[in-house]
Amino acid sequence: MIYTITLNPALDYIVHVDDLLIGKINCNESEDLRAGGKGINVSTMLHTLGIKNIAIATVAGETGKFIERMVEDRGVETRFIYLNEGYTRINVKITAKESTAFNGIGPSIDTTIISEIMDRIGTLSPSDYVVIAGSLPKTAPRTLYSELVSTLEEHGVEIIIDTAGRLLKDLLVYNPLLIKPNTEELSEYFGKVVNDTEDIIRCAKLLQTAGARNVLVSQGSDGSILLDENKRVFIGNSPGGPVVNTVGCGDSMVAGFIAGYLQHKDSLEAYKFAIAASTAKAVCATEISSQFVQEMANHVLITGFDAT
Repeated sequence: MIYTITLNPALDYIVHVDDLLIGKINCNESEDLRAGGKGINVSTMLHTLGIKNIAIATVAGETGKFIERMVEDRGVETRFIYLNEGYTRINVKITAKESTAFNGIGPSIDTTIISEIMDRIGTLSPSDYVVIAGSLPKTAPRTLYSELVSTLEEHGVEIIIDTAGRLLKDLLVYNPLLIKPNTEELSEYFGKVVNDTEDIIRCAKLLQTAGARNVLVSQGSDGSILLDENKRVFIGNSPGGPVVNTVGCGDSMVAGFIAGYLQHKDSLEAYKFAIAASTAKAVCATEISSQFVQEMANHVLITGFDAT
């Protein structure tokens, strides 16, 4: 079984205006409400790809209930944990000539949540996969993730990590199957601008030396780079198409990698599905089908790179 864990989900209120006018009334051209959170997005794409998974999240208040209904309506099985106080955050994302976002704070959680998460998961085996994705609420102790992963590691499960900064650094020692920083997160992690191919590969090697088995670096419209568990370096580009949505593309990339890895147990094939899923998310204004993702996978271009 695959479990996704989202400890800081959100209700995303997405609006589009032609030109954002500061200090004035803006009339929305379009708007949408979405269940947000990296782990939730991974679960949704996995379900689209026909892969059964269970979404675990900590939520609170009416916004938490609304998010759970939205996720269940997409066909994903949920085992949400309801907190007694506060409410799940609402993130406002404004798209105009430039994108602007306001992210909420979220309710308080602490390490006592770990036992509730393990209760929701139940029996684990080495054939299971657990995805730890997204940030922690600002109120949560930094050690929460590392204590959770330490508990999971005792069961021999495969761990996938999609978080950033100090949280990522704390978790590399657990040898995750996959981490997926983007170039901005990579730059933040190493305290310098990281944008050219050679520099990205050097940084990815350092992350691998620290414990990550596969390091997948997303570069937005510039493609992506994979340093895989066999020390191979690959550069991938999407099949193309006009981009209509970038929200959740990185999370779809994680889901695609898992789907490909489950089927082939090969990081190169997993990488192909990662790119395909991310591309499908980016170019589709409507619902995505597994057939469309497969079509994208048939046109993905991946080349080897000699980094010696």
